[in-house]
Amino acid sequence: MRLLLITIVLFVQCAFCYGQCPEAVSTCEKLLQGGLYSFTGMTNTGSFSQDLRTYYLSEQFKTDMKNGKWGGSLTIPVKGVPFTLGASDSEERFQQFRSMIMSETTLNISSDYYQTTFASIPNTNLYEAFNQCIQTICNENQVGFLPVKELITEDYVVFTIHYRPQVSTDPLPKVEYFKVENALSVSNVPTKDQVLSQTTIISARRDPEKDILLTLQTDRGTVSRKIDAENSLSSNKELPIGTVIASFLTFQEFNFVSKNNLKSPGELWIAEKSKWAPCDGRSIANSGYSRITSKAFTPDLRGQFMRGLNSFDPVKGICFKG
Repeated sequence: MRLLLITIVLFVQCAFCYGQCPEAVSTCEKLLQGGLYSFTGMTNTGSFSQDLRTYYLSEQFKTDMKNGKWGGSLTIPVKGVPFTLGASDSEERFQQFRSMIMSETTLNISSDYYQTTFASIPNTNLYEAFNQCIQTICNENQVGFLPVKELITEDYVVFTIHYRPQVSTDPLPKVEYFKVENALSVSNVPTKDQVLSQTTIISARRDPEKDILLTLQTDRGTVSRKIDAENSLSSNKELPIGTVIASFLTFQEFNFVSKNNLKSPGELWIAEKSKWAPCDGRSIANSGYSRITSKAFTPDLRGQFMRGLNSFDPVKGICFKG
């Protein structure tokens, strides 16, 4: 009951902002559009609705759907009517969707689209970032650089730099220094002495093994953002790599409750993408564990009892208790 209450309160807050804060909707939709370009690899021609239509008509979209990139299903409003596609749908179903999209010369995108489309996409915080962006910008007491949450996908980070002047006649920030560290590539890079618009969207392609650090210095203040590495070789966000646990669940049940295969195409177990592997001697080549230990297989502990090592510290030697 408590969780349900919190969910309802959050929905009411965001619904209020949509109607009362058009500045937030306009800014935060730009954030989502930037995230969608990064997430799909769409070519940006300057017209988001046209680019989205082109993507939906492409073979890449069908491949992304089949591989589970959009989750199990995706609902897309076409002419105001929701159309649902599933990852396992037939070719005829995809062709029906294409025919409907082709009958539209352009797609009319509204905030309702983001609510229905982005809320269930795996491996991203698109919807969370959108709602947090709305609530932050709706707060009229905040001025200067606002702390808008980054939009994060598996391959990209989209930064929103939003500046609110104290009064409308105040000048906008002028760039003195800008750098993004450890990114594979960065788009929409501000240059020295450039005057920023009120909202600047910066997209960085990430290396999952490295933290991304953004630094922007202006004559109106400094913005610093850090995005933690997705895949650390020494640890992950839950337990260190190499940890062994026991579970009474079947492996299928464990995969479900732990979201073990969330980043794998079709949510199938893959050594490079899944977080946990059974100790049954299976191959785990190219996994984080393999890169640390240089071992290509998990230990086979079937029918075995685990026993502790007598010594962990080669300097202190063996420690006995008695």
